[in-house]
Amino acid sequence: MLTIHNLSKKFAVNDFYSLRNVNLEINKGEIVGLIGKNGAGKSTLMKLIAKSLKPTEGEIYYNEVELSSKDCLLQDVGIMIDPVFYPEMTVEDNLKFYLRLHNKKELYKNIEPTLRLVELWEVRKRKPKNFS
Repeated sequence: MLTIHNLSKKFAVNDFYSLRNVNLEINKGEIVGLIGKNGAGKSTLMKLIAKSLKPTEGEIYYNEVELSSKDCLLQDVGIMIDPVFYPEMTVEDNLKFYLRLHNKKELYKNIEPTLRLVELWEVRKRKPKNFS
């Protein structure tokens, strides 16, 4: 589903690579989390996948199509790089808001299983402003 070959990113202001020779394959149905120290390149990798940055080297393929070759390839993919939520709304209301915004109300049924998966169902009525 998502394949990354020798992906690297070097910002013009640095004399070092923020990300160097990353190779990764994510198959349909897999859930992947990135864990690493501050400055390890997690956000850079996600921004490259989201096409908000261009790689210095390497390629990213989604369903065997090179990501930069076509628009809207990731329209059914959810990527969260930085927390984006309304701090005064509950966790559940935030999710419903974004689903409504993207005309995906039919996905409301996925809220409970998803929140249970990440162990947040019990706090769904809390406001996320104090979450880590």
